[in-house]
Amino acid sequence: MNYAAAAVYSGQADCVGANHVRRPAQGPDYFGGINISPVELEAAIADLDGVAEVAVIPAPDPRFGETPAAIVVAELGREDINEMRVITHCARVLADYKVPRYVVLRTDPLPRLPSGKIAKQVVREQYRDIAERFAKTR
Repeated sequence: MNYAAAAVYSGQADCVGANHVRRPAQGPDYFGGINISPVELEAAIADLDGVAEVAVIPAPDPRFGETPAAIVVAELGREDINEMRVITHCARVLADYKVPRYVVLRTDPLPRLPSGKIAKQVVREQYRDIAERFAKTR
């Protein structure tokens, strides 16, 4: 699967018919000056057997400014899903600089918007101090 293709931009025509491309709500984040799409990382992690849902958010990093952090919910009864399995899978399918530096496993489902989408802003708020609460996975 081409995970880079998961990041899709949408266009919108104005009153004179000109198309304007706008950044999606889940647009690319900049980690250490490198543009990395959270959607691409989420697609790669979701492809791992046993992962129910995932959200990738930026985590503060003293060296790079921000670094990817994956918040992962495993399927019920899947005790084989752990931080190192997620990292190993990501290292196989993604470029090294895209592999999350933090992987947090949680048992509760991720918060959702009324539309059913993951509430990324709520997840970011819940894990705003991720660097203080969790050790880097890699």
